[in-house]
Amino acid sequence: MHNSWGKIFLRFTFFICVISICLPFAYSQDNNALKKDYRNEFLIPYYIRSAGYDNTRLKDVINKFLSVNFSSFFREQNQFANGIFSEEYIRTRIYFDTIYKIDSSIYQVRGKVKIEDAISYFDGKIRIANIFFDRFTEGDETTPNLTYLTTLISKCNFRISSNQKPIAQLNGILQTILNLDTSTNKFSFYHGNNSDYYMNNTFVGIWKNRDLKQTEKCIWGIGLLPFEFTGDFKLNETYVTEKYLKNGWKFYGKLDKEGHYIENKDYWWK
Repeated sequence: MHNSWGKIFLRFTFFICVISICLPFAYSQDNNALKKDYRNEFLIPYYIRSAGYDNTRLKDVINKFLSVNFSSFFREQNQFANGIFSEEYIRTRIYFDTIYKIDSSIYQVRGKVKIEDAISYFDGKIRIANIFFDRFTEGDETTPNLTYLTTLISKCNFRISSNQKPIAQLNGILQTILNLDTSTNKFSFYHGNNSDYYMNNTFVGIWKNRDLKQTEKCIWGIGLLPFEFTGDFKLNETYVTEKYLKNGWKFYGKLDKEGHYIENKDYWWK
């Protein structure tokens, strides 16, 4: 474990040195291109930003639903999130072992994170900051005008530990998109018209290493990522750009001889 983490962070240190030399030439028109912090942008629901909608569509109803326990919507059993760690597109995987409500808007979380082959533990808190209704939700075919598209915007603060020692902090914004059926006042995962099922529990954040004092971007999502970093990295359900396979993506989307996904048999968090 120690050697695996050592190799990873040595690689990052070398990468940062190279970037510090080449960046003024390669990115002379946008010197901040690799330093952008997406957390503020993610405080607005993704579909609002991507479609260019006006924020006046949104209504914050957090005070109305603080009594609801959303813990079951932050995790799915035996379902981990895929993500990217650093500008080298190193694969990270996140699994929530336990999550429970400790206050009206705060949830305690414990789980595991896997970066390439190095597995560490994390614990921390998720705090729901906003619960947005889309004022113009049209409902669906079975419950017209009764189903509201609802987005939970949560702030996350996780401590990463290896060999029972803290090694990093991970802070970011988590978006969870739900439906609210107003006839029953119950929430469910977003299954509306034209849903691609990829917008639940998407995260953008910053990983800060404790000893090296360096920071890296970290994003993840159930299914696809919330967005891609700029560059030549491409990802879909079964494909990753070949040049990045070595960064933890070797078996991603690959099938065994019986036609089953190889990684479906890899319960790395147990």
